Amino acid sequence: MKGLLISALALVGYVISIWITAHLVRVERYSKLFFSLFAAWTPLYFLAYFATPDHVWILPQAWSLAPWKLDAAYGYVVFALNMHNVMDFFFGVNGGFSTCLLLEILRSGSRGLATEEIIARFRTADGADKIYAWRLPRLAETGYITIEPASGDCRLTAKGVWAARIAWLGKRILNLGMGG
Repeated sequence: MKGLLISALALVGYVISIWITAHLVRVERYSKLFFSLFAAWTPLYFLAYFATPDHVWILPQAWSLAPWKLDAAYGYVVFALNMHNVMDFFFGVNGGFSTCLLLEILRSGSRGLATEEIIARFRTADGADKIYAWRLPRLAETGYITIEPASGDCRLTAKGVWAARIAWLGKRILNLGMGG
């Protein structure tokens, strides 16, 4: 149980260090940041594990009876898996194209955006449509937006507002800017 507790504390430190670094340095490749900070937090995890007593000052003695090698390894694996969860969240918020669409509609306020306006914001240099082929209909199908049949205007549903606000918060915490 000690390994799990130390793992949770290391994860909090890891996320805070990502947050601070993202605000101090303009990161070009976040995957390098994630792995570098994970490499930095790995020895800190083991240092904290070996520097604390078996009961970590708060655990009942019965929870501290697992062999230390198993406990340390278990905690480290949980830390590594949670680091991967942080990366998944990041790339979902920052790289998810549907999330970018939701953010564009959120920024428009209650008036929403016409389909043509959304498509214009997501055209390639040669004018090709990067989104409409499947994304907007899929967002409507899954309940994030509604598309007015007559005008083609897109508006967020309650579910879409919730998802867009979480994405906005994630981008804000990671200092990513509002673009896609």
